[in-house]
Amino acid sequence: MRKIRESGIDLLGVITWGAHFAQVYHSRAEYLELMIPFIDAGLRNNELCVWVYSSDADYLYIKEAMAEAIPFFCERLERGQLLLIPYTEFYTEGGSFSCLYVMNNWNQMAHHALHKGLDGLRLVRDTAWDDQE
Repeated sequence: MRKIRESGIDLLGVITWGAHFAQVYHSRAEYLELMIPFIDAGLRNNELCVWVYSSDADYLYIKEAMAEAIPFFCERLERGQLLLIPYTEFYTEGGSFSCLYVMNNWNQMAHHALHKGLDGLRLVRDTAWDDQE
C-alpha cells in the first residue's frame, strides 16, 4: 500500500510518495501562493523540504514570505528540516548541468533526511534557470 501525505494544496488534497506535479505561474506571488502551503504541509508531516531556487533575489523573497506564513520557519531552517538551495549548487557542476552530480545530491538529501529522523523528501524546484544555461 502506498503511503499518502497531505499536499497542503486544496486542489490536490492528499498525494502519495513519489508524486510529481507542475504548476505554470504568472508571477512570483502566484508561485509562492501555491508552494508555501506545500512546503508547510511537508514540514508539519516531518519531511525534509528542499526548495531549489533560481536566483539570489528569489532566495530573499522566498525566505521572507515563508517566515511570514509558516510557524517556526526559522527554527526549521536552522535545524535543517528545510533547505533553500540555489540551482547553481544543486544542478550544475563547474557551470554545467550534470546528471551524475544531481543524482549524488539527491542521495545526500535522502541520507540527510534519514539522519535527521525525517520521514522523506519534499521538493520545490523552479525551472526558470533552465533558460539561463
